[in-house]
Amino acid sequence: GSGVCAGGYGVCCIFDIGCGETVTKNHTYFSSTRSLYQDSCVVNICPLDDSVCQIRLDFDSFILNDADSSINVEVREPGLSFHGRCLIDKFQVGVPGGVSSPVICGTNSGYHMYLDISDSCNTASFSLGMGPLITREWTVRVIYFSCDDDSRAPEGCLQYFREPHGYIESFNYNSRMGKQLALQSYAVCIRAQRGHCSVCMSSGTQEERLFRLSGEEEILSCEGSRDYIEIPGGLCQDAKYQREKYNAVSVTVDRYCGNHLDCAKLTNMRTIEGRPRLIGASQFTVCTKMRPYILHVHTDGFEAVSKESDSNTGFSLEYWQTPC
Repeated sequence: GSGVCAGGYGVCCIFDIGCGETVTKNHTYFSSTRSLYQDSCVVNICPLDDSVCQIRLDFDSFILNDADSSINVEVREPGLSFHGRCLIDKFQVGVPGGVSSPVICGTNSGYHMYLDISDSCNTASFSLGMGPLITREWTVRVIYFSCDDDSRAPEGCLQYFREPHGYIESFNYNSRMGKQLALQSYAVCIRAQRGHCSVCMSSGTQEERLFRLSGEEEILSCEGSRDYIEIPGGLCQDAKYQREKYNAVSVTVDRYCGNHLDCAKLTNMRTIEGRPRLIGASQFTVCTKMRPYILHVHTDGFEAVSKESDSNTGFSLEYWQTPC
Protein backbone atom coordinates (compact mmCIF):
# COMPACT_ATOMS: atom_id res chain seq x y z
CA GLY A 1 0.00 0.00 0.00
CA SER A 2 0.99 3.59 -0.46
CA GLY A 3 -0.86 6.63 0.83
CA VAL A 4 -4.31 7.04 2.32
CA CYS A 5 -7.63 6.70 0.46
CA ALA A 6 -11.33 7.17 1.22
CA GLY A 7 -10.87 9.97 3.73
CA GLY A 8 -8.47 7.94 5.87
CA TYR A 9 -10.54 4.75 5.94
CA GLY A 10 -8.52 2.90 3.33
CA VAL A 11 -5.05 2.38 1.91
CA CYS A 12 -4.15 3.13 -1.71
CA CYS A 13 -2.60 0.12 -3.41
CA ILE A 14 -0.05 1.02 -6.08
CA PHE A 15 1.19 -1.83 -8.25
CA ASP A 16 4.68 -1.07 -9.55
CA ILE A 17 6.70 -3.52 -11.65
CA GLY A 18 9.97 -3.49 -13.56
CA CYS A 19 11.66 -4.98 -16.62
CA GLY A 20 10.84 -8.57 -17.49
CA GLU A 21 7.64 -8.60 -15.44
CA THR A 22 4.00 -8.87 -16.50
CA VAL A 23 1.11 -6.50 -15.85
CA THR A 24 -1.58 -8.49 -14.04
CA LYS A 25 -3.72 -5.73 -12.47
CA ASN A 26 -5.44 -2.59 -13.67
CA HIS A 27 -3.67 0.73 -12.99
CA THR A 28 -0.27 -0.96 -12.74
CA TYR A 29 2.83 1.20 -13.15
CA PHE A 30 6.06 0.06 -14.74
CA SER A 31 8.99 2.30 -14.01
CA SER A 32 12.73 2.70 -14.43
CA THR A 33 13.19 2.96 -10.66
CA ARG A 34 12.03 -0.65 -10.30
CA SER A 35 14.26 -1.91 -13.09
CA LEU A 36 17.77 -3.12 -13.63
CA TYR A 37 18.40 -2.53 -17.32
CA GLN A 38 21.36 -2.27 -19.65
CA ASP A 39 20.35 -2.07 -23.28
CA SER A 40 16.69 -3.08 -23.17
CA CYS A 41 13.62 -3.33 -20.98
CA VAL A 42 10.49 -5.30 -21.87
CA VAL A 43 7.22 -5.42 -19.95
CA ASN A 44 4.41 -7.80 -20.92
CA ILE A 45 0.89 -6.40 -20.96
CA CYS A 46 -1.64 -9.22 -21.09
CA PRO A 47 -5.45 -8.92 -21.12
CA LEU A 48 -6.93 -9.37 -17.66
CA ASP A 49 -9.82 -11.40 -19.14
CA ASP A 50 -11.82 -11.86 -22.35
CA SER A 51 -13.74 -8.60 -21.83
CA VAL A 52 -10.65 -6.38 -22.28
CA CYS A 53 -10.18 -4.77 -25.72
CA GLN A 54 -8.04 -1.69 -25.11
CA ILE A 55 -5.34 -0.19 -22.92
CA ARG A 56 -4.27 3.35 -22.18
CA LEU A 57 -0.66 4.16 -21.31
CA ASP A 58 -0.12 7.33 -19.28
CA PHE A 59 3.44 8.60 -19.45
CA ASP A 60 3.75 10.20 -16.01
CA SER A 61 7.44 10.58 -16.80
CA PHE A 62 9.24 9.65 -20.01
CA ILE A 63 12.78 10.86 -20.70
CA LEU A 64 15.00 9.10 -23.24
CA ASN A 65 17.74 10.25 -25.61
CA ASP A 66 16.45 12.53 -28.35
CA ALA A 67 16.07 11.69 -32.03
CA ASP A 68 18.96 12.07 -34.45
CA SER A 69 19.75 15.69 -35.30
CA SER A 70 23.15 15.58 -37.02
CA ILE A 71 23.49 18.55 -39.39
CA ASN A 72 27.21 18.51 -40.14
CA VAL A 73 26.51 18.06 -43.86
CA GLU A 74 23.59 18.86 -46.10
CA VAL A 75 21.61 15.82 -47.24
CA ARG A 76 18.90 16.22 -49.84
CA GLU A 77 18.45 12.66 -51.11
CA PRO A 78 16.11 10.11 -49.46
CA GLY A 79 17.86 7.18 -47.86
CA LEU A 80 20.91 9.20 -46.82
CA SER A 81 19.43 10.95 -43.80
CA PHE A 82 18.32 9.60 -40.43
CA HIS A 83 17.35 13.00 -39.11
CA GLY A 84 14.39 12.67 -36.72
CA ARG A 85 14.74 8.91 -36.26
CA CYS A 86 15.10 7.27 -32.86
CA LEU A 87 18.57 5.80 -33.35
CA ILE A 88 19.86 5.71 -29.76
CA ASP A 89 16.83 5.06 -27.56
CA LYS A 90 13.35 3.99 -28.63
CA PHE A 91 10.03 2.86 -27.19
CA GLN A 92 7.26 0.90 -28.85
CA VAL A 93 4.26 -1.20 -27.88
CA GLY A 94 4.00 -4.33 -29.97
CA VAL A 95 0.50 -5.73 -30.64
CA PRO A 96 0.62 -9.24 -32.15
CA GLY A 97 -1.79 -9.42 -35.07
CA GLY A 98 -2.83 -5.78 -34.57
CA VAL A 99 -1.54 -2.23 -34.99
CA SER A 100 1.55 -1.47 -32.91
CA SER A 101 2.37 2.01 -31.67
CA PRO A 102 4.80 4.24 -33.58
CA VAL A 103 8.38 4.26 -32.34
CA ILE A 104 9.02 7.27 -30.09
CA CYS A 105 11.94 8.68 -28.10
CA GLY A 106 13.02 11.89 -26.40
CA THR A 107 10.81 13.56 -23.78
CA ASN A 108 7.14 12.56 -23.67
CA SER A 109 6.15 13.17 -20.07
CA GLY A 110 2.45 13.94 -19.70
CA TYR A 111 1.41 12.30 -22.97
CA HIS A 112 -0.63 9.15 -23.48
CA MET A 113 -1.45 6.34 -25.92
CA TYR A 114 -4.50 4.16 -26.50
CA LEU A 115 -4.01 0.77 -28.12
CA ASP A 116 -6.47 -1.88 -29.22
CA ILE A 117 -4.74 -4.97 -27.87
CA SER A 118 -4.70 -8.57 -28.97
CA ASP A 119 -5.93 -11.61 -27.07
CA SER A 120 -2.33 -12.63 -26.40
CA CYS A 121 0.25 -10.66 -24.45
CA ASN A 122 1.46 -7.34 -25.80
CA THR A 123 4.94 -5.96 -25.22
CA ALA A 124 6.05 -2.50 -24.11
CA SER A 125 9.73 -2.33 -25.10
CA PHE A 126 12.49 0.14 -24.37
CA SER A 127 15.66 -0.19 -26.46
CA LEU A 128 18.55 1.82 -25.06
CA GLY A 129 21.81 2.71 -26.78
CA MET A 130 24.91 4.77 -26.07
CA GLY A 131 24.11 8.48 -26.08
CA PRO A 132 24.58 11.77 -24.22
CA LEU A 133 21.78 10.95 -21.76
CA ILE A 134 23.08 8.24 -19.44
CA THR A 135 20.22 8.09 -16.93
CA ARG A 136 16.82 7.49 -18.48
CA GLU A 137 13.54 7.88 -16.66
CA TRP A 138 10.08 6.47 -17.19
CA THR A 139 6.95 5.86 -15.15
CA VAL A 140 4.09 4.46 -17.23
CA ARG A 141 0.61 3.60 -15.95
CA VAL A 142 -1.44 0.88 -17.66
CA ILE A 143 -5.24 1.23 -17.67
CA TYR A 144 -7.49 -1.49 -19.11
CA PHE A 145 -10.82 -0.89 -20.88
CA SER A 146 -13.51 -3.47 -21.51
CA CYS A 147 -15.04 -3.76 -24.97
CA ASP A 148 -18.31 -2.16 -23.81
CA ASP A 149 -16.71 0.70 -21.86
CA ASP A 150 -18.08 4.03 -23.14
CA SER A 151 -14.91 5.83 -22.04
CA ARG A 152 -12.54 3.88 -24.27
CA ALA A 153 -11.14 5.53 -27.39
CA PRO A 154 -12.71 4.95 -30.81
CA GLU A 155 -10.98 2.23 -32.79
CA GLY A 156 -7.76 3.37 -34.45
CA CYS A 157 -7.20 6.45 -32.23
CA LEU A 158 -3.72 6.47 -30.70
CA GLN A 159 -4.63 9.52 -28.60
CA TYR A 160 -8.08 10.49 -27.35
CA PHE A 161 -9.09 13.77 -25.76
CA ARG A 162 -12.44 13.74 -23.95
CA GLU A 163 -12.53 17.33 -22.63
CA PRO A 164 -14.12 20.25 -24.55
CA HIS A 165 -10.84 22.21 -24.35
CA GLY A 166 -7.22 21.16 -24.20
CA TYR A 167 -3.85 20.90 -25.93
CA ILE A 168 -2.54 18.39 -28.46
CA GLU A 169 1.20 18.05 -29.02
CA SER A 170 3.30 15.83 -31.23
CA PHE A 171 5.47 13.28 -29.48
CA ASN A 172 8.80 14.69 -28.27
CA TYR A 173 7.59 18.28 -28.67
CA ASN A 174 9.01 19.10 -25.22
CA SER A 175 8.14 22.81 -25.21
CA ARG A 176 9.81 23.32 -28.61
CA MET A 177 13.05 21.75 -27.35
CA GLY A 178 12.57 18.32 -28.95
CA LYS A 179 12.97 17.15 -32.53
CA GLN A 180 10.19 16.27 -34.94
CA LEU A 181 10.08 12.46 -34.97
CA ALA A 182 10.26 10.57 -38.25
CA LEU A 183 8.08 7.62 -39.27
CA GLN A 184 4.97 8.73 -37.42
CA SER A 185 1.50 7.82 -38.67
CA TYR A 186 -1.40 7.89 -36.24
CA ALA A 187 -4.76 9.44 -35.43
CA VAL A 188 -5.68 11.84 -32.62
CA CYS A 189 -9.39 11.90 -31.76
CA ILE A 190 -11.50 14.42 -29.85
CA ARG A 191 -14.77 13.40 -28.22
CA ALA A 192 -17.68 15.50 -29.53
CA GLN A 193 -19.49 17.32 -26.74
CA ARG A 194 -23.27 17.56 -26.55
CA GLY A 195 -24.52 20.97 -27.69
CA HIS A 196 -21.33 21.72 -29.64
CA CYS A 197 -21.16 21.61 -33.42
CA SER A 198 -17.50 22.18 -34.33
CA VAL A 199 -13.96 22.04 -33.01
CA CYS A 200 -11.27 24.66 -33.61
CA MET A 201 -7.50 24.27 -33.39
CA SER A 202 -4.92 27.03 -33.12
CA SER A 203 -1.14 27.17 -33.19
CA GLY A 204 -1.09 30.63 -31.61
CA THR A 205 0.56 33.52 -33.41
CA GLN A 206 3.31 33.33 -35.99
CA GLU A 207 5.77 34.71 -33.44
CA GLU A 208 5.09 31.84 -31.02
CA ARG A 209 6.30 29.27 -33.58
CA LEU A 210 4.22 26.43 -32.14
CA PHE A 211 3.81 24.66 -35.48
CA ARG A 212 7.00 23.62 -37.27
CA LEU A 213 6.76 20.59 -39.51
CA SER A 214 9.12 19.91 -42.38
CA GLY A 215 8.68 22.35 -45.22
CA GLU A 216 9.45 25.79 -46.48
CA GLU A 217 8.38 28.98 -44.76
CA GLU A 218 5.70 29.76 -47.34
CA ILE A 219 3.87 26.82 -48.92
CA LEU A 220 1.16 27.13 -51.55
CA SER A 221 0.02 23.52 -51.12
CA CYS A 222 0.79 20.60 -48.83
CA GLU A 223 -0.31 17.98 -51.35
CA GLY A 224 3.28 17.01 -52.13
CA SER A 225 4.56 17.31 -48.59
CA ARG A 226 5.92 14.23 -46.84
CA ASP A 227 5.26 15.56 -43.33
CA TYR A 228 1.87 17.01 -42.44
CA ILE A 229 -1.23 16.85 -40.29
CA GLU A 230 -4.73 16.39 -41.64
CA ILE A 231 -7.87 18.03 -40.27
CA PRO A 232 -10.74 16.73 -42.42
CA GLY A 233 -13.09 19.52 -43.47
CA GLY A 234 -10.78 22.25 -42.11
CA LEU A 235 -11.82 25.88 -42.67
CA CYS A 236 -10.24 29.18 -41.69
CA GLN A 237 -11.98 30.43 -38.58
CA ASP A 238 -12.51 33.78 -40.28
CA ALA A 239 -13.30 32.41 -43.77
CA LYS A 240 -16.31 34.70 -44.30
CA TYR A 241 -14.33 37.80 -43.29
CA GLN A 242 -11.45 36.85 -45.57
CA ARG A 243 -13.84 36.23 -48.47
CA GLU A 244 -15.61 39.56 -48.09
CA LYS A 245 -12.57 41.75 -47.45
CA TYR A 246 -9.88 40.12 -49.55
CA ASN A 247 -11.84 38.15 -52.15
CA ALA A 248 -10.21 34.98 -50.83
CA VAL A 249 -11.53 31.68 -52.10
CA SER A 250 -13.29 29.90 -49.24
CA VAL A 251 -12.69 26.17 -49.64
CA THR A 252 -11.87 23.44 -47.17
CA VAL A 253 -8.27 22.44 -46.60
CA ASP A 254 -7.52 19.04 -45.09
CA ARG A 255 -3.71 19.01 -45.05
CA TYR A 256 -1.40 21.38 -43.15
CA CYS A 257 2.41 21.56 -43.17
CA GLY A 258 5.32 23.99 -43.06
CA ASN A 259 5.90 26.53 -40.34
CA HIS A 260 2.39 27.55 -39.33
CA LEU A 261 -1.10 26.14 -39.19
CA ASP A 262 -2.45 28.19 -42.04
CA CYS A 263 -5.43 27.50 -44.27
CA ALA A 264 -4.36 30.31 -46.56
CA LYS A 265 -6.00 30.61 -49.96
CA LEU A 266 -4.81 32.02 -53.25
CA THR A 267 -6.49 35.31 -54.13
CA ASN A 268 -6.72 37.43 -57.26
CA MET A 269 -4.31 39.94 -55.70
CA ARG A 270 -0.57 39.95 -56.35
CA THR A 271 2.51 40.77 -54.30
CA ILE A 272 5.06 43.36 -55.44
CA GLU A 273 7.04 40.49 -56.95
CA GLY A 274 3.99 39.39 -58.92
CA ARG A 275 3.31 36.24 -56.89
CA PRO A 276 -0.27 35.30 -55.84
CA ARG A 277 -1.01 36.78 -52.44
CA LEU A 278 -1.95 34.42 -49.64
CA ILE A 279 -4.64 35.27 -47.11
CA GLY A 280 -4.50 33.13 -44.00
CA ALA A 281 -6.56 32.45 -40.94
CA SER A 282 -6.71 34.94 -38.11
CA GLN A 283 -4.57 33.70 -35.23
CA PHE A 284 -3.70 30.64 -37.37
CA THR A 285 -6.92 28.92 -36.38
CA VAL A 286 -8.66 26.11 -38.27
CA CYS A 287 -12.15 24.78 -37.48
CA THR A 288 -14.08 21.75 -38.69
CA LYS A 289 -17.64 20.49 -38.35
CA MET A 290 -16.83 17.08 -39.77
CA ARG A 291 -17.40 14.27 -37.26
CA PRO A 292 -15.84 12.29 -35.78
CA TYR A 293 -13.22 14.90 -34.87
CA ILE A 294 -9.91 13.41 -36.00
CA LEU A 295 -6.45 14.86 -36.54
CA HIS A 296 -4.12 12.63 -38.57
CA VAL A 297 -0.36 12.93 -38.04
CA HIS A 298 2.10 11.79 -40.69
CA THR A 299 5.87 12.09 -41.04
CA ASP A 300 7.94 9.92 -43.35
CA GLY A 301 11.41 8.44 -42.81
CA PHE A 302 13.32 11.13 -44.68
CA GLU A 303 14.14 14.62 -43.51
CA ALA A 304 16.34 16.79 -45.68
CA VAL A 305 19.27 17.86 -43.50
CA SER A 306 20.09 21.54 -43.54
CA LYS A 307 20.55 24.41 -41.13
CA GLU A 308 16.78 24.91 -41.12
CA SER A 309 15.74 21.28 -40.57
CA ASP A 310 17.04 21.17 -37.01
CA SER A 311 14.38 23.71 -36.03
CA ASN A 312 11.53 21.37 -36.97
CA THR A 313 10.01 20.63 -33.58
CA GLY A 314 6.55 19.28 -34.43
CA PHE A 315 3.43 21.03 -33.19
CA SER A 316 1.50 22.24 -30.17
CA LEU A 317 -2.17 22.97 -30.83
CA GLU A 318 -4.82 24.39 -28.55
CA TYR A 319 -8.28 23.01 -29.31
CA TRP A 320 -11.77 23.98 -28.17
CA GLN A 321 -15.29 23.01 -29.15
CA THR A 322 -17.78 25.70 -30.08
CA PRO A 323 -21.51 25.70 -29.17
CA CYS A 324 -24.12 25.23 -31.91
